[in-house]
Amino acid sequence: MQSGAKNAKKNADFIGYKRKFGVAKVINNFILEPKSAAIVGKYGSGKTTFLKKVEKFGYSVLYTDEFFHNCYLASGECFKIIKKIRPDFINENIVNKNKIRNFMLKSKQNRDLIEKSIYPFLENHLSKNHYHFVEIPNLWTKNANFGKFFSKVVWINTSKKQQLLNIKRKKVKNDIKLKNQALNTGKIQFYDVKISNRKWKKPGFFLKFFSKIFK
Repeated sequence: MQSGAKNAKKNADFIGYKRKFGVAKVINNFILEPKSAAIVGKYGSGKTTFLKKVEKFGYSVLYTDEFFHNCYLASGECFKIIKKIRPDFINENIVNKNKIRNFMLKSKQNRDLIEKSIYPFLENHLSKNHYHFVEIPNLWTKNANFGKFFSKVVWINTSKKQQLLNIKRKKVKNDIKLKNQALNTGKIQFYDVKISNRKWKKPGFFLKFFSKIFK
């Protein structure tokens, strides 16, 4: 608890918490009742780039792409469930994610089947682990209740031109880019903070941003 309090105080000094809200508020928000923000946005909007910057300030971040990458490994729970419901998607102990993408894009029922099968693993992980920020494109899916884990929703918005540039920079094949884009077209239902690429790159942005998220 002492080391945690020291870390919280260090963060508080940086973002202005000690001055604005007091140390007691900091300890409550960072230790006793730690808050968590969902980072949402379209495919290629710059969510990962934004969060890499956030990490440099010492905040914990979960990238759901990385979570599911590990979950689909041969020892992971997602691998086991896919092997059970669609063994044809497994080849030499490797999940063929392209087959999963194709399957999900064929029909709404197919997508529901996959989401209902794998999303509980992410829900379980979030229920047992705290992150200050979580990159989660499909926050409002009907096949999981992710919203209960977050006190704030941050929408990373970008122009169509910048989005296309971001997608182009991704080191994946064009057909996979298109499929990923098609699977991440959900509407932003609500948000607490809206951020553009140009906005968060301005000097002094993060001091105000962290104060708004954790106040």
